[in-house]
Amino acid sequence: MKFFGKFEKNNQDKVYRTRTFLCLDGSSQLVEPNQSDIIGTIFMLNPGASRPLGSEIDKPFKNYIFNAYTDLEADATMNVFLDTFNRLKNIEKYLNGVIEIKNLFNYRESNLSSEDWRAVISDITNNSNTFNINFSPTFEGDFVFFSWGSSKLKTKEIKEYSKQIFLKSKSEKKKVLYISPNDIDKSEKLLSFYHPLGGQWKSDKRERFNNSLYYIFDKLEPIINFE
Repeated sequence: MKFFGKFEKNNQDKVYRTRTFLCLDGSSQLVEPNQSDIIGTIFMLNPGASRPLGSEIDKPFKNYIFNAYTDLEADATMNVFLDTFNRLKNIEKYLNGVIEIKNLFNYRESNLSSEDWRAVISDITNNSNTFNINFSPTFEGDFVFFSWGSSKLKTKEIKEYSKQIFLKSKSEKKKVLYISPNDIDKSEKLLSFYHPLGGQWKSDKRERFNNSLYYIFDKLEPIINFE
């Protein structure tokens, strides 16, 4: 299995990862997948500090041609999904196809500053930045797994933006999946869905989460009241 995607840069030299895919059979496609190959979507917050495969941490784009597809170095979040789908392969599930990774916004930064958040909120409010704002995304495949966390959805602009995306997935009659500490009604009202890294969980809870993630993609059912 491999992650691949492409980065773009705006005229202020800010970097965005605008498309991201997990290829389940491990091939390096490095081209736009056919819609028929996409089996579902994982929806995250933003790309963090992701970088091209083989790049230097402090100079990740030194030899990269922007707007070209490249294999990606797997970060901690990606590794959680890799472990899950490797386990599922052992029972002959998810042997091929592509899963798309979408984000609420595509700005590549793991530690967003107050200024970054103000810029994101401004973009959401004005719907002005084509790199990271899409109020009506298209979801290919059968499912959407929401895992953008909940702690960052603090402002009314981000909450409303997230709500419209969530409702879009429901309107397309996708299998809506997530792991949440609440019941279904409260989870979906609050848009409260656990992020794969789960903060600073102890090892026993980390193991329970990983097992829950495995169960979700095995059964295609959300996990609620996760403790």
